[in-house]
Amino acid sequence: MRVLWYPKRWKELKADPSVIYITSNRMRAFNFHDSVSSLSGMQSDLVGVTTHSPKPFAYDAVVFQKVLDRRLAFMLRQSGITTVLDACDALHLPAHLPLTLSALITSNEELAEHFRNQSLGIPVIVVEDAHEANPEFHKVHKAKDRLLVTTYGTPDTAEWSIRAIEPVLKTLPWIDFRCAAGSNAKTDYWKSVKYNDPAIDFHMDRKSAWRRPLSWQNFILSSDIGVVPPAEPRPRSHHKALNYMAYGIPVVCYPSPAHKSLIRHGETGFFASNDHEWRAALETLRDPAVRARMGEKARQEVMEKYSVESMGQKYANVLGSLRRTDMERRSLMQRIVHRISKIASKGLRV
Repeated sequence: MRVLWYPKRWKELKADPSVIYITSNRMRAFNFHDSVSSLSGMQSDLVGVTTHSPKPFAYDAVVFQKVLDRRLAFMLRQSGITTVLDACDALHLPAHLPLTLSALITSNEELAEHFRNQSLGIPVIVVEDAHEANPEFHKVHKAKDRLLVTTYGTPDTAEWSIRAIEPVLKTLPWIDFRCAAGSNAKTDYWKSVKYNDPAIDFHMDRKSAWRRPLSWQNFILSSDIGVVPPAEPRPRSHHKALNYMAYGIPVVCYPSPAHKSLIRHGETGFFASNDHEWRAALETLRDPAVRARMGEKARQEVMEKYSVESMGQKYANVLGSLRRTDMERRSLMQRIVHRISKIASKGLRV
């Protein structure tokens, strides 16, 4: 099966190759392409990386990551090629998608429900984000007077997160809190707080990041506890919690549906939705034995189930199933058209 991926902002890749490593591209296009291309019987190309002048009509399936070229997708769909939009954010999509797309793939059930409520007329399928942790490393928890608690994200989502738990952080003097929101966090809010580490680089291949001291990988691994407060009032992925867990770092999360599908409260992490619950969870995790036990259980559960390889296999299976359905539908339509043509030709002869 031949698969072609159009990552977000693919036209910019010639001028700036690092665009392929922006968070959503890396997680939903680059990583899945990398995994799918290694599977037997699969050929995968990534526009701007493995091909700069793609011929999309030569492929069996074409995946648009986050941004849909509706004209191209319509022509591909009408040509019998399986066309997919991978949307990992709560987008609002136009109607008439059955003529344009075979399906929409998203990263969790909360987002899937958001799209199903739009009555798009196409299947909405979940393929979860994969963790990006280096399997050779995991956190060793030790007794400390002060614990490093971290979170990360884009400037806007990170600001939401910090505002949600800042009152609690200020009452716990044994916490050192750091956030990685990137060097473009330059609003008045970010100028007023000292939490951000602007040197952390999110724009790199996950495999390169394992070896880079200022990567998001090493920022996560330096943490004693990860926190994922509500980022904004719309569905989000669970990938932040997933990466902490894969390194054996206990995480305290806002109880969103995506996190509830990943974490068992009190066993593989904690949920917190108000100041009292945040404070109680963090106080419990002061104990290094609790951090080690919870972190290791979380790591064991997510390391294999949510690896790039296992999620890539799931993505390939979904594309294969969609492709078979499209071919069966096309064959049926051809038989119907052929039958109508025969009936019409008989009528003309009469």
